Amino acid sequence: MSLEALKNIQLSTIEEERDEVQATDKPKSSSDFKKLTIDDYIVLKCLGKSTFGEVMLAKCKLDKKKYTLKMLSKAKMEKVAPR
Repeated sequence: MSLEALKNIQLSTIEEERDEVQATDKPKSSSDFKKLTIDDYIVLKCLGKSTFGEVMLAKCKLDKKKYTLKMLSKAKMEKVAPR
């Protein structure tokens, strides 16, 4: 799958986990954090495929940790269950 195709796929990120880890006594608004995109990761390999997308092992360019990314195709999901 090309990088351009990956950009068009919805990306499930680690923003909630990152928010919990970086939480301090002073509450922060969601605008204080950078929204992550596929460009913030180096995709290492595909761990699995399903009807609606893929699960990829990726390394974050920001903190150098490895994460799993669940990428879903909105177009495929809408074909099965249109709005």
